[in-house]
Amino acid sequence: MPPAISKVLGALPATFPAAVLVLLHGRYDPGHPPRLTQILAARSALPVHAAVSGLMLPPRGVIVAPPGCSTTLDPSGVLTVAPTSPIPPPVPTSS
Repeated sequence: MPPAISKVLGALPATFPAAVLVLLHGRYDPGHPPRLTQILAARSALPVHAAVSGLMLPPRGVIVAPPGCSTTLDPSGVLTVAPTSPIPPPVPTSS
């Protein structure tokens, strides 16, 4: 986990008046599920939750998007989390 995320969230007071959505890009080993939600919950005064489809963005707190997924927020504040497929490697072309 990047230390900056922990440092920034750890400095926010429990009364911080907004939601924070954490999205990390990268790969993870499916045999070792990420623990970012638990780590941030231990270091933040804000409530921390894992993002799941259908979750309404809370007025305050931290929402952690799972790796390997596309996470979107619609205009009404509802999250959608969907697995992404691996991007195929580029195919060389000739001119």
